[in-house]
Amino acid sequence: HTHCFSPFEVHYGAETLGIPILDFVKMLKDVGHGTFPGTAAEILSEDVRKIIAPGKITTDQWVSTIKEIHKAGMKTTSTIMYGHVDKPHHWARHFEVIREIQKETMGITEFVPLRFIPWDTRIFKKGISREGPTDLDQLKMYAISRLYFRGLIKNIQVSWVKQGPEFAQYCLTAGANDFGGTLMEEKITTRRKVLIGMTSAVGAVGASFAAFPFIASWNPSAKAKAVGGPVKVDVSKMQIGQKIQVSWRKQPVFVIRHSKEALENLSKVEAKLDDPSSLKIDEPYRDVNPTRSTSQEYTVIAGVCTHLGCAPKYYPEMESQPWDESWVGGFFCPCHGSMFDIVGRVFKGVPAPTNLKVPPHFFDGNILTIGEERGTA
Repeated sequence: HTHCFSPFEVHYGAETLGIPILDFVKMLKDVGHGTFPGTAAEILSEDVRKIIAPGKITTDQWVSTIKEIHKAGMKTTSTIMYGHVDKPHHWARHFEVIREIQKETMGITEFVPLRFIPWDTRIFKKGISREGPTDLDQLKMYAISRLYFRGLIKNIQVSWVKQGPEFAQYCLTAGANDFGGTLMEEKITTRRKVLIGMTSAVGAVGASFAAFPFIASWNPSAKAKAVGGPVKVDVSKMQIGQKIQVSWRKQPVFVIRHSKEALENLSKVEAKLDDPSSLKIDEPYRDVNPTRSTSQEYTVIAGVCTHLGCAPKYYPEMESQPWDESWVGGFFCPCHGSMFDIVGRVFKGVPAPTNLKVPPHFFDGNILTIGEERGTA
């Protein structure tokens, strides 16, 4: 079963061949094509689309293409990509467009909310967008989807590729009932690079999807290196106390340069920590340095909370905070209250079960390599 060709790609394919969309879809049907992903929807409001997807088809073109696919007797999914410059009223409008299509054609098999992943995007780097939706926004999205499409769209799917396996499983308690399939390839197409790119799901998995750790292994295989190899970072210009964020294997990694005072305060919080020596996880540099790193001055940790997969916020100030009157710096997750110290060790009595992960890395002077151990290249 093939599941590929977004409405954007279908529209472009028909336009390139100079034939009606319905004829193009029937050609695919005749050669055995299965179903179509309802991607490239983003937010179905032009005021948002002109900011986040100026090169893609319009809302009206997306809607008409979906309807033509259904008219050919073929099924599609439907999606929303949210958490950037959009607002709740855009979500409501998007929901209504999808629902009206389904009332007319009944050709949509599932609705798939897709959270905005900001790290490598143009609009985030320019300061235009948010850092994606909050964890609470995501859970509400699944819950409201379930209610809004009741009786029309049976399946609300969670994309484990976007959410991470652990949080994706948690979303099954909020209204989602379906997991995404096994991806052969996932690429975002643009007007200049469309030439019928392909996002193919080659197998479906149900809600009984076997659990595995959010980041099962930080040691990249040869295949992983091919799609997201080691990342080199020049830390020479980092200020004391500064945190920077880089992307490795499509996940945020925090690099923090500590002051002597901050490192001296590590011992002051140990009594509050659940696992001060990182004995509960596979810690690559345990007992090497207090920083949990190969460096005595820098900490390198995954910027992904071990509870819901959110991004912990960095609060380096050594002063009283609403969540801790004796705060000496560290990370806090506003969505569920988990706290970590400045090197990513989790506090007692919070939802996060373990310390933040430490990716393999090494320093060569001022050059930090993330994703590789020294001498393994």
